[in-house]
Amino acid sequence: MSQVDFGHQLSKTIADLEQVLGVRLLERDRHGAEPTIYGAALLKRGLTVFDELREGVKDIAYLRDPAAGEVRIGCSLLLAATFVSAVIDRLSRRYPGIRFHLATTQVEPLYRELADRSVDLLITRKSGIIAADERLSFEFLFNDNYVVVAGAQNPLARRRRVALADLMEESWTLPPLEAYRDRSLLQPFRPGTSTIRPRR
Repeated sequence: MSQVDFGHQLSKTIADLEQVLGVRLLERDRHGAEPTIYGAALLKRGLTVFDELREGVKDIAYLRDPAAGEVRIGCSLLLAATFVSAVIDRLSRRYPGIRFHLATTQVEPLYRELADRSVDLLITRKSGIIAADERLSFEFLFNDNYVVVAGAQNPLARRRRVALADLMEESWTLPPLEAYRDRSLLQPFRPGTSTIRPRR
């Protein structure tokens, strides 16, 4: 179908819709066409319809070949650089027909992208607005523990037990703030609350 034929068919479809609905969907002039308030309302709902149609096409493609397709994953930058990248690497080797798209940002924007279907799933902590949304289902991948890590040459590495008081004069390197589910763990590192000096 040529561009002229497609334009003619589109104009006819819109005209048919206007006749069925009894309202004008487009305001046309010599400069082009703009949607009316009725056209804008139909367009808004139409985006949802096309989104569902796109998801349906993806479902059919998956049913035809479960080892091919696209997966859009949202996660934090910290997880993207560690756990998620390792999982994607392993899956890519096993299923070369799957293309992975990774979106990395803070939790709240990722939550909005999940709601908008811009991503298929999130790999993140179950906390905040995500934990409160009863529409979401969760599968726990692992439980992580917070530990103190010292270099091999540090005298603390040879100690079987280390108390917080033993660390007061040590220099620290801390993960990004988003890595902490419980922000109270950072309390000792805040200025004025301790002599521990965080180093980033």
